[in-house]
Amino acid sequence: MSTVRLHGFERLEEDQLLVALDFAGDLVEVLSQPLRIRFRTAEKWRNHTLDFFAPTRAGTWLIDVRPRNLIQPEDLR
Repeated sequence: MSTVRLHGFERLEEDQLLVALDFAGDLVEVLSQPLRIRFRTAEKWRNHTLDFFAPTRAGTWLIDVRPRNLIQPEDLR
């Protein structure tokens, strides 16, 4: 990683994202599972832990990584 540290990941897709960030340039830092957000949908309260926080020289990204087969219709909210 450009941050000169090792970064944990749970899925192959997360590893692939870390490699892409490394080659994208302008990466300042990467933090794994930086925060949990709580939000209300029309039906209920939900919690979600994001996968990565990635500040770059161009902007800041909060990134959630999932394999396509794990994305449910309610996740698109």
